[in-house]
Amino acid sequence: MREACVFTIVREEPIFLPIWMRYYSQHFDAQDIFVLHHITDTLDNCCDIIAEQGANIIKVHNPLFDPAWLLRVVSNQQAQLLETH
Repeated sequence: MREACVFTIVREEPIFLPIWMRYYSQHFDAQDIFVLHHITDTLDNCCDIIAEQGANIIKVHNPLFDPAWLLRVVSNQQAQLLETH
């Protein structure tokens, strides 16, 4: 079991996601960094560069922003990570 990990959720975030990754990769191994990539109908490749660095990209789909969906997705991911880290 791993000691700790970090995760976030992004959608069309080409500017701040690399900054986030640079910071957290100083404190966590790439295998312990998780990014929920909120995919909509638009082409969004913001996670490609951090995937190349070894971060775990988990694609989640929802065409619109929905706070209830966001809460459910983030809560489920947190529960899964707490089981393994």
